[in-house]
Amino acid sequence: MEKNEKFKALAELIDKYIVSGYKLFKTNYIAFDILNDSSDYSSHYTSEDREAFDAYYKAKISELFGDRSEIEEIMLSIYANPVINRNRIGIDFL
Repeated sequence: MEKNEKFKALAELIDKYIVSGYKLFKTNYIAFDILNDSSDYSSHYTSEDREAFDAYYKAKISELFGDRSEIEEIMLSIYANPVINRNRIGIDFL
């Protein structure tokens, strides 16, 4: 195994270790579903949870200046990234 391959393997192992320690919250699943226009993780939250999060993040982005859709995507991505990373690493967490 070449040096670069060793570093990549080590980085993957570290990523897997870090991501396996994530505690995911309803907001992570909701943001993922909104961002991907899906209901893949709807079993992790209620429609009331989704409505509350929807109101929360829209209120927060309304305070910011800039391209509204870009800001919305950034905010949702921040919340959804723990779910995305778990999926990327392939860790079963359901």
